[in-house]
Amino acid sequence: MSSVNSSHGRLGAWPKKRGTDMLLGIAMVASSNTDAAIVLTTLGADADAAALARTLVEERLAACVNVLPPMSSLYRWKGRLEQDREQQLVIKTTPGRVAALEARLKELHPYELPEFVVLDATASAAYAAWLRDSTTAGG
Repeated sequence: MSSVNSSHGRLGAWPKKRGTDMLLGIAMVASSNTDAAIVLTTLGADADAAALARTLVEERLAACVNVLPPMSSLYRWKGRLEQDREQQLVIKTTPGRVAALEARLKELHPYELPEFVVLDATASAAYAAWLRDSTTAGG
């Protein structure tokens, strides 16, 4: 099989991953019933992170949101080194809800540029089923 070049290297040289097939030399990833997404965002230490978390769960954009205790964050913003106290939110959802979650978070978040980091994850079958049920209308 010949390799297809891309900005990520040679597709044909990629190792076969769970649920992948080669179609016309392009890796196609199939969705699995154990797929999950972990989304990270931060809020200022004085913000009502629990209210934001509740909204995301009530609107079925997230199955669960962990609000971690305030921490110190150092970052570069508009050319300056900044340090603030923030709360980390760990948002558990399904890959299919990530786009809607991002749109809603942009509406609700007080920051000009909210952190929105998505980590693809594999969950146990039972936990993934709970994620799907918790983020689906009528679930």
